[in-house]
Amino acid sequence: MTGGTLESLPELDNDLNVKVRNIIEMLRTEKGGAYQQVRVITDTTLSVKDILCELLIEDVRNKKDELGYAQFISQLHSLILSQSS
Repeated sequence: MTGGTLESLPELDNDLNVKVRNIIEMLRTEKGGAYQQVRVITDTTLSVKDILCELLIEDVRNKKDELGYAQFISQLHSLILSQSS
């Protein structure tokens, strides 16, 4: 299986399967029915996992004083909080 939705995720008799299905159901309930398709990557889908890893973007800074992504988001969050007070 390369991935799936809650409907196609097999119901197995083990704790991990139950936990994954519960998380998916919780997320769908919180979103009120509006959600994207969920893909579950397992060890047996290494080709899909490799493709996804290739699509990740590394946080590279060209200058010493540039903020990385995490620092930028943190600074932006702080700015928003200070303006909403």
